Amino acid sequence: MTEEAFHIPQNQVISVSRRLAQLAAMMPEVAWAADIGTDHAKLLALLIQQNKIQRGLGVEVVEGPWQTALKNVAALGLSDVIEIRKGDGLAPLRPGEVQAVIIAGMGGKTMTGILSRSPEVFQSLQWLLLQPMSQAGDLRIYLQKNGWKIMQEDLIEERDIIYPILLACPGAMPELTQWQADYGPILLMQRPPMLKKLIEKDLKGMQEILKQLAKSDHEDSRLREQQLLIKCQQMEVLMQ
Repeated sequence: MTEEAFHIPQNQVISVSRRLAQLAAMMPEVAWAADIGTDHAKLLALLIQQNKIQRGLGVEVVEGPWQTALKNVAALGLSDVIEIRKGDGLAPLRPGEVQAVIIAGMGGKTMTGILSRSPEVFQSLQWLLLQPMSQAGDLRIYLQKNGWKIMQEDLIEERDIIYPILLACPGAMPELTQWQADYGPILLMQRPPMLKKLIEKDLKGMQEILKQLAKSDHEDSRLREQQLLIKCQQMEVLMQ
């Protein structure tokens, strides 16, 4: 049976969130891709439908989502082109088995932990498509220090939360400033409207912290207050 026989009909709707749809849009075309923490495996199915990948490999460490992914893949008739494995992070993968890895919906430090625990698999990859829920700065710094270059970045808003998405490949990247780490070197160059909105949200959060610090008489609170005031001023400049 040919690979074309497994393609999902283009008129069959695979319902995914805006966040996952944007991940699919940023995915480069490769033969094999793995989705770590695949959950329902819909992203892999969408990538198959869009001809972005020929085969997919979903990884789940939790029994419930692993079973759900298996059922969804079978229901879509894609068990021959999407394999679901149970395991932690990149551990179920062999070096060179896939060209790209997707990790989405986790904190940046969790992602760096996944990558660092499987260095042979990590360094055999051609692409990383990452969507951190938090600690994006830690993730960007980790990539730069480990010989990865950010090639594309975007922001997507879902349920009033703005998430970064970044695509990276092996290569040298200049050492990042703290602002580049926090908000993305490419995003700071391109200045999409969503970036200003993200910085404004972060600024409001810091201003709320400042209000709480102002109520304290502790010396360490005064020091923290001065540090945050300087950072707030810098962020206001950053938005201009």
